[in-house]
Amino acid sequence: MKKRKKQPVVKDDDPIEMAFTFRHQRKWTVEKIAAWFKVNNRTIYRWLRMHADKESRYWKKTRGKRNRMKMYNDDVRAAIRAFKEQVPERSAITVHRLLQQQPGIEHPSLETVRRVIRELGLSNHGTRDRKSYVKFAREQPNDLWQIDFKGEEYFGHLGKLHLLAIIDDCSRFILAARWCTNEDETNVITMLRDVIEKFGLPNETMSDHGAQFKNAIGEPNTRYHRLLVMLGVNPFCHHAGHPQSKGKLERWFGTIMTSFVPDAKYFVETHPALTLQEFNTYFQAWLEWYNTQHKHSALGRKSPATIYFEHPNRIYRPLQVAVIWDSWIAILAERKVSKQNVISIDGKKFILPPGHAGRRVQIHKIEGRYDVRVNDTLVESFTTIPEPADAITFVERTISKDGTFKYKNRTYYVGYQHHGKIARVQEAANGKDLLIFLGEEFLDRKAITDGSVY
Repeated sequence: MKKRKKQPVVKDDDPIEMAFTFRHQRKWTVEKIAAWFKVNNRTIYRWLRMHADKESRYWKKTRGKRNRMKMYNDDVRAAIRAFKEQVPERSAITVHRLLQQQPGIEHPSLETVRRVIRELGLSNHGTRDRKSYVKFAREQPNDLWQIDFKGEEYFGHLGKLHLLAIIDDCSRFILAARWCTNEDETNVITMLRDVIEKFGLPNETMSDHGAQFKNAIGEPNTRYHRLLVMLGVNPFCHHAGHPQSKGKLERWFGTIMTSFVPDAKYFVETHPALTLQEFNTYFQAWLEWYNTQHKHSALGRKSPATIYFEHPNRIYRPLQVAVIWDSWIAILAERKVSKQNVISIDGKKFILPPGHAGRRVQIHKIEGRYDVRVNDTLVESFTTIPEPADAITFVERTISKDGTFKYKNRTYYVGYQHHGKIARVQEAANGKDLLIFLGEEFLDRKAITDGSVY
């Protein structure tokens, strides 16, 4: 009986030694060895050359220990640390965007920023578990728009705001977005007007079952629905209890929460005289960056604007009919004119021209003005006066020679170089910090507990 040849022992913790044994003792082909290790043939040839060369890094035990020069210096790491410590909730995407705006500093990649944040121990959270889902998207821009309000968010002295946005389903391009003080249907119609006049009509729109899109008993007789049907657009609502249908817009709202809201709250707190209009201007700059510069992973690392404007089959349906937008946007009310030709609107009194005492007039509230009409004849227009923001309470303190001031039984240090100046102190919206200003210029932010008790 022929004696069976004993197979050589193979170490399973050294792939190079295993490849050598398979090739020269078991007589395996390179292709078979590559399939075993699930690598390509070039890798196997490289391993065999390293094993044959007694002067290689493999035999000198230096393989995998090459020293690489740091691509970015300590100034970049310091800048990343400063941005994260200034607003700890900032995402890596926001830090990367802010670094690109800094002149005279190297611009690392987004992955480098993420790595440095992890190394500094400043990461906000670990990897999140994600549920599986089915991806879908329309094949052409303007085939489907998704529209919705984001839940309320508080921004310091601006109070409670709601974000209204319209996104193109194919390209994820944000056609329009704006922060509003309420979720009125008027805001929806106004935004639709601006978007339609700029980009044309979509084939369909998708919304939830909010009161702006359907009435209380679920019937589609809202101004939003009637307007779109008149224009030849098919408006529909996703299935109740299934917001994933407009998942692209919901995901974008998540991006807003991580990449915009933390910086926006800091911006509002450090600008106590900021108005809602100025806040929306600040937001539009961020939106321009998202649409034109943000490389979207689901779009092959292209920006939403690139896909939207350069798509060869983008649908374009210009408005073909004249729309009297004021009649769709206006909120209608009736008032009786007093003997003094005075009417009251939203708690304010307005004087009408003589000759209308005792008559009933119709009031159209349209984007910041009131139109008063009698039988469709315009009588007078009044520009509304914006309600002042809640009074911003400042306390003034004189900075002493040692660079301190006193506030609510505590002493705070701001620097002796400010001796004799008047500090304006305001408690932040979180109730835990003090905002300190010199005139209109923001000086410092301190935790209330930083002060020494006296």
